[in-house]
Amino acid sequence: MFRCSHQQRVKVVFNLFCSILFVSLSGLYANAHTSDDHGGQHFKPGVDAVFSHSYQGQSEVHQQDTFELSFSSSSSHSEQYTSITLNPDKGLTVHGQTEFEFNTPQNEITFPVTISSQVEGQYYLGILMEVSDGHGGRSARVFELPIQIGSVTPKPEKPAQQTQGRRLSILQSKEF
Repeated sequence: MFRCSHQQRVKVVFNLFCSILFVSLSGLYANAHTSDDHGGQHFKPGVDAVFSHSYQGQSEVHQQDTFELSFSSSSSHSEQYTSITLNPDKGLTVHGQTEFEFNTPQNEITFPVTISSQVEGQYYLGILMEVSDGHGGRSARVFELPIQIGSVTPKPEKPAQQTQGRRLSILQSKEF
């Protein structure tokens, strides 16, 4: 066996730890900066999908508005199962189907959605997309589409209130 002092053992352990840390961080850095199949765009973890829609941005009260939702993906598995669930805010109504299921691999999914509301305001249509690859792997992604019903009315500003607090002092900062 090798005989060495306590100080030498500490140095060896420290150097070993630093080497392992450097290799680990190098791998994380390399993985974070590699290009992907989306032309250099980086996406959040979850379903590999890009969401688009044909909603025009404003609907009228008491009237139904129909538009299309589209999801495109660069990956397709032979046993892929996709489900999409629409979850409207309270006060926003989705007419017809709110759950869609696709059992075949498709690079693009498009379907119509009809919405309405009885009250003016801004609502959100929540969209949950879940994909199962047929081998036990599952991933999900949530999208939200803002829906404006009626005219856009700015919220009234609150009048400025006098406070009894201390005055704010702003000091210059120096960089070293």
